[in-house]
Amino acid sequence: MIKFDKAGVAQWQSTSLVMRGLRVRISPPAQMASAVINVGSEILTGDIQNTNFSFLAQKLEEEGIEVGVQITVGDRVKDISKFLKDLLRDYWMVVITGGLGPTEDDVTKEAIAEATGLPLIRHRDALRIIRERLTEKGRKMLPSQEKMGMLPKGSIPIPNRVGLAPGIFLEWEGRKIIALPGVPEEIIEMWREVRKYLSKERNVFYRHRVLRVWGLPEAEINEKLKDLLIKSDPKIILTTTSSGVDIRIKSRGGSPSIAESKLEEVEEEVKKRLGDYVYSADTNMENVVGMLLKLKGKTISVAESCTGGLVSKKLTNVPGSSAYFIGGMVTYSNQSKKELLGVAEETLLEKGAVSEEVCSEMAKNVRKKFNSHLGASVTGIAGPTGGTPHKPVGLVFTGLSDGNKVWVEKHIFSGNRDQVREKASQAVLDMVRRYLLEVLR
Repeated sequence: MIKFDKAGVAQWQSTSLVMRGLRVRISPPAQMASAVINVGSEILTGDIQNTNFSFLAQKLEEEGIEVGVQITVGDRVKDISKFLKDLLRDYWMVVITGGLGPTEDDVTKEAIAEATGLPLIRHRDALRIIRERLTEKGRKMLPSQEKMGMLPKGSIPIPNRVGLAPGIFLEWEGRKIIALPGVPEEIIEMWREVRKYLSKERNVFYRHRVLRVWGLPEAEINEKLKDLLIKSDPKIILTTTSSGVDIRIKSRGGSPSIAESKLEEVEEEVKKRLGDYVYSADTNMENVVGMLLKLKGKTISVAESCTGGLVSKKLTNVPGSSAYFIGGMVTYSNQSKKELLGVAEETLLEKGAVSEEVCSEMAKNVRKKFNSHLGASVTGIAGPTGGTPHKPVGLVFTGLSDGNKVWVEKHIFSGNRDQVREKASQAVLDMVRRYLLEVLR
């Protein structure tokens, strides 16, 4: 659910934490720190994206367990075993993802056995879980699938209701080892079971939020927040994307209320300094615009050129958007702008399709055509070709009409074709947001 604070900034309850790099080390709490090993040569080669770590880091922190190290390693027993041995010396818990399947390169269990000195045994409960899952699918167990029922001695199998391979929970010399399959959907589903094995003796609680900004470059935000950026708690990290700049705030405390209070204090200070450039907390622009349109009881239609329907797509990504989105038109050519939208031929000839005047007529005419409260428009040069010294690649005009007035804004966006289109669509939606908040300049 989205709520709006006094400054008109949308608040969203979901959170995320993204940490990248092959090996990242921070200062962990002594007894509640964990490490994550991501197993898979396909991750190292870039064939697949590692989304498991961001999920695990978030969920572990929700349990009060800080992640001190994350490592990505290939499908070799000796490599997995070596890193596991090292991490078990320094960390209270190690979570391993991947390498639990039936194929020859699934060697995580062998690596755990080598690192701990525990033998692999045929685990009756694990085999039963696998057999039950296969029976549900009307299949019989293959010899290769029996491998998934071989676990290090003393392990407890973690049920997998999405895939076949059970996870592993193992307590060894005062440490916890949790091994999960590498399929993201399986990890997400299994997390409810994993939580049962996590200690509830927390000594630190975490809260984090992502404030999203549009219209200010990262350098300017850095200047406005530089005294806050040097603090370690709450910690602030700036990340530039095609949708703007994300400001990640992360706080910790001895109780949930202390952590939340520290986060809220910094969050309010950031909003105070950046004003209405902050458009949301933990959600995207289309969700914010959709909620504002509902709250204000307004409808909208869209005329697009360079974005090719991306603005309409974003608006309709939001469930319930039929309450406010009337329709959209992709008028890519001059002919379609003239014949479908009614843009004057003389305007197109004199000013060109990428111009303030054409953008203005597109916004006015699409509003009339669909009989909506608002009409939004965008026209530009996404590239990589088509630019001139007078009208370079990245030139974009965005427009908005409410029937009484038309606003048109000029932008020069950098980046490749997709990035220009993404930024253009974001700029259109931001105009709508600022209009609904009565701050459109």
